[in-house]
Amino acid sequence: MLCDIVPTFNSLGVNRNGKQEHHPSDIGVEKGSLGTQNILIVDDQEESLEILGDQLRAAGWQVMLATNGKDALEKVETYRPRVIVLDMVMPEMDGFQVATLVKKNPNYQNIHVVAATSLCSPGDRERCLAAGLR
Repeated sequence: MLCDIVPTFNSLGVNRNGKQEHHPSDIGVEKGSLGTQNILIVDDQEESLEILGDQLRAAGWQVMLATNGKDALEKVETYRPRVIVLDMVMPEMDGFQVATLVKKNPNYQNIHVVAATSLCSPGDRERCLAAGLR
């Protein structure tokens, strides 16, 4: 999963290592230039949170975890992450709703939201883009 997400970070200007191949240790930025990088991972599957969280921490990210949309929105307000990795299929408040609320708030315009999902139809991609996801 991580190696699928890393190229997205690169396109956001977050991973500036200049390499074409990405490995878990490649994630991050020049710490002196951008400071501590906060990332929020949102997924209702705790195993997914643990795996991705551990990999990102090892790469130097300050990681926050949320298991649902409501918790994610609270953590966005408190921690102001640079990136949100967002599961799109969750109970109660799905990732589309979370992304839409984040992107509508002018205070969060600089937060990059990345979809982490098994949804793969062209219609799903369009829904993600419409919600402001990359």
